[in-house]
Amino acid sequence: MIVLRHGKFISGSRIFRAGEILPDNAGVQELVGKGMAEVVETVKKSKAAKKSEPDKAEPTQENAKGDS
Repeated sequence: MIVLRHGKFISGSRIFRAGEILPDNAGVQELVGKGMAEVVETVKKSKAAKKSEPDKAEPTQENAKGDS
């Protein structure tokens, strides 16, 4: 995803303003090269990456009495 950092950009009949998502074409790639637009990472971190930490084991019940 490419986002216009500041200013305005005209592509065809559409005017893009700062913060809007730009189409990926040669003109926009020139803006990225000049630093007027920025390529933003579109991949979100998955929940599996957050769960990579080992789960905490349940504490043992040392003083638990069973029904006898």
